[in-house]
Amino acid sequence: MVITCYTELPYSFHLLTIMELRQLSYFKAVAEELHFQRAARRVHITQPSLSHQIKKLEDELDVKLLERDRKSVALTDAGKAFLKHCDAILRDVQSAIEETKEIAGKERVELKIGTRFFINLPEFTSRLIQLGNAHPNIEIIKVDMPTNEVELAVKEGEIDIGFAPGPFTHPSLKVKNLAQGYFVLVMNKEHHLAECDEIQIEQLKDVPLILFEESLNPALYQKCLAFFDNVDFSPNVVINVNQVQSGLTLASDGIGAYMVANYIVRSLQADLVARKIQFPDNQVSVSALWHEDNTSRALRAYLDLIRS
Repeated sequence: MVITCYTELPYSFHLLTIMELRQLSYFKAVAEELHFQRAARRVHITQPSLSHQIKKLEDELDVKLLERDRKSVALTDAGKAFLKHCDAILRDVQSAIEETKEIAGKERVELKIGTRFFINLPEFTSRLIQLGNAHPNIEIIKVDMPTNEVELAVKEGEIDIGFAPGPFTHPSLKVKNLAQGYFVLVMNKEHHLAECDEIQIEQLKDVPLILFEESLNPALYQKCLAFFDNVDFSPNVVINVNQVQSGLTLASDGIGAYMVANYIVRSLQADLVARKIQFPDNQVSVSALWHEDNTSRALRAYLDLIRS
């Protein structure tokens, strides 16, 4: 597909250039990543091909869009201005394609949602049901992925929207907090702390703890360890798990007490109890995140529901 760009002057239109839409997509990727190798992976072409396309675009415009050397890539002032127009053009084209196909009834629209299956939020399920009832042409595809992969998957367009504990830092992502939770200690009813209404951080000294694998969410894992910064001992983590059920089973067997977010363990088997842990900043939020340039009508319909 090609797009013809014009500049408007009083009483006349002058043809500026003819460029391919994919060149705009390539430039946008480089402008956001400021790194040719990462941008090439994002748009699924080789780095030399990407460099060639950007050079071709600059030659067609007769404008330098990027300052680049072996160590860095930066937008010129002209590149910053051009990026704004690229965003608008690509959004309009994608929206026009989707709207046309939807009106013609010739396409089922996909909504790809990435999350870990244990993100157990009633709001998550109820909104999906509402979406399916209101828009039967939308096919909902749920992708189970580690929480630390959700942000990258959204950024690179592999999924439309993701759900995970934050924080999220990429500037092109939009984030909406959906739920606020806190860490609890899940333990066998025979555990010596099971009779406490709440657990004080000092009571965890020498207590064998079960935690999730750090690779699942490095930022959240470090936050867990930081809870112990103001006491005179380090947490006694005896095992890390990558499945919630594994943590619950180990806690039930008395191997340790499972430190986990409360929204993940809304219901427990009869031999387990959960107690809130008392320490400063004991909170963890689950957020929805999506790319600001994603024009999917299915995504917009879903966002309307979760915003309500």
